[in-house]
Amino acid sequence: KAQVKINSKYGVSLYNSIQGDNEQNEKIETISDETINGKLDTKKPSKQAKIETAVINNYENSISNVAIIGKLPSTEDGIVKSDIITNLASKINVENGQAKIYYSTENTEANSDKWKTEIEDITKVKLFKIEIPEIKAGETIAINYNVMIPESKVRKPMQACLRECRH
Repeated sequence: KAQVKINSKYGVSLYNSIQGDNEQNEKIETISDETINGKLDTKKPSKQAKIETAVINNYENSISNVAIIGKLPSTEDGIVKSDIITNLASKINVENGQAKIYYSTENTEANSDKWKTEIEDITKVKLFKIEIPEIKAGETIAINYNVMIPESKVRKPMQACLRECRH
């Protein structure tokens, strides 16, 4: 018998995917700081896409006070500069009972008092923040939400956006 040893990247890793953004229903996936260009169909009506993210603690110890800032593509500087604007189509779902989720309708700092736990119009959200008190060694935190990709006559390539993570 051969022994196989699998090593993971040490530290905190991020996995991101988007699916439903084109007619082929391709799933585009990225790991950590990798950027991948996706193909959006042209001359198509608006559609909803599903975003899945996983935060993986590959440290040997728990990490605490983790904050994840998600930025939706916008034409505004300071957010994620893009020609394609996506809007949240659902609230953020985190598979961790201790996580707190905040939303902002403007570009704001992580420690600002402008973050809200409830939002009247989810489509106006530009940033979201997820605070997790602790992620145990080897634990994976799954995050998912839907975005609306607008109708467009001509589209440029879209980059899959990664999240900022600090702990």
